[in-house]
Amino acid sequence: VSIRDPAPGTWRFQSSSDGDIRVVAVGDLSLQLVGVPGTLLPGGPKTFELYLLSNGRRLTDADFLELVDVSARLEGPTSSQSLIVEAGEDGVFHLHLLDAAESGDHVLRVTAYSSTFERELVRSVVVRNPVALELRPLAEGTAVWVEVNSLGLDSHSLRMSAKVRQPPDAATLVPAQPMPAGIWKITLPELKGMVELSLYISSNYLNNKYFILETDPVSFAVPLKEPLTFDLDLEGTQIPKAGGEAAGHPRSSAPGAGATNAVFSSSDTQRIPIAATHYGDPEEQALTLPTWSALLVGCVNVLLMGGLWWRLKPAAAPSVLPDVLAELTELLSATPEPA
Repeated sequence: VSIRDPAPGTWRFQSSSDGDIRVVAVGDLSLQLVGVPGTLLPGGPKTFELYLLSNGRRLTDADFLELVDVSARLEGPTSSQSLIVEAGEDGVFHLHLLDAAESGDHVLRVTAYSSTFERELVRSVVVRNPVALELRPLAEGTAVWVEVNSLGLDSHSLRMSAKVRQPPDAATLVPAQPMPAGIWKITLPELKGMVELSLYISSNYLNNKYFILETDPVSFAVPLKEPLTFDLDLEGTQIPKAGGEAAGHPRSSAPGAGATNAVFSSSDTQRIPIAATHYGDPEEQALTLPTWSALLVGCVNVLLMGGLWWRLKPAAAPSVLPDVLAELTELLSATPEPA
């Protein structure tokens, strides 16, 4: 039996049943979801927390919470998956998301219900693969658009290059050009047949830790008949598309659609050959001398070389000019005058 909008005052319940009677009084009941970011990266399980609030205060009554069931579901563009709900202590419900492999806009729908009430909370989230590649055919060659969505990276320190190989030939390095909206462009020459493409990415985290990533090669046939996309995780491994097949698949969106990072403003397209994935410590990186220190070292070197030359230079030959003048004067004075 549910009574909505009960009158203020004291209520007394009477029943002819000899069984247990449980009375639940619910005020302004609402849901609070904690730990859900606006952008999710696929790969590995993730856990969120859910609280039930009554008039803004967390409910911790175990007898009441036993009557509440919670369900959660992540709904994507083409598929959806249920979250595992685990009831914890002090009124906390743990929501476990095993993985979010499909990129795009999602809706996280959480429902708390019992026999007398139901509450629903809807949260919009975006799933972005850490590295997304989109290949588009050109009149001559292929354009590769790369979007890096890794959270916590300093976009201004990001550098990228690519290694292209057409078996059985050796691989060649190709620079990447930074574009607006956090997109990088790689232009491949005109080729025919199967091509392998690997990316080399380096950057700094916002906490000053160093980030280096070498991706696994992605294979595709050129010339392209239609645009293809590849999604990679933070280990540089391809993320399987829907159906479990790890291969390029068509995409109709324009390059850079849905970019979430800041603009990567950098004019340096230096190629960065990287050997392996490494998450290092900034103290292990090579040190760079400041400008004033380099100038000071240069001045000291000049002074040292000048002093060394002064000590080792050959002694000057003695001057003979006075002796020559004296002999010339003597010869002139000894010459007889003409008759």
